[in-house]
Amino acid sequence: MKTFFKSEIALIVGALFSVTVFGSMSSCNGEKNDNPTPKEVDCTPETKTVSANVNGFDNTPGAPFAGLPVAIFHITQTVTSYKAASCGINSASNTLVIQNPTPAKISFGFTITVINSINLIQWQYQGAVTINPGASVDLGEVSKSQYGLTLPTGKIILQSQRVFYE
Repeated sequence: MKTFFKSEIALIVGALFSVTVFGSMSSCNGEKNDNPTPKEVDCTPETKTVSANVNGFDNTPGAPFAGLPVAIFHITQTVTSYKAASCGINSASNTLVIQNPTPAKISFGFTITVINSINLIQWQYQGAVTINPGASVDLGEVSKSQYGLTLPTGKIILQSQRVFYE
């Protein structure tokens, strides 16, 4: 026995509804049109952008900035979607900029994991940076996928290695 998910049921209901509506379309003069011409599919992409900021703290006892934010991770997710599957594949692009709010040059390794609302990993990025005091490093696109918007409802897990100060 096949189990249907809500999205499959909605798709089946949507298909039945569209067939019913399509079959009862009438022409402009009020007469029933037995051979309606289907509309052209609108393939204009829809773009949505969401961003999130995550503070990275140095929790090393005795560190110059122990317990304070030493890096601010600016994550921006841009999702491009289409109304019809025949127009293209939906995609999500994630970019990352890391800012150093301290008066010292810092270096550290890190891993960012973004988890969706049902606790599945959407994407993960691992890297290392050296950032001058008060400056930012733009890492550009760090992840691209077919998944939709994650940031508003998901979780961001930031793990870092020891922070080195110069």
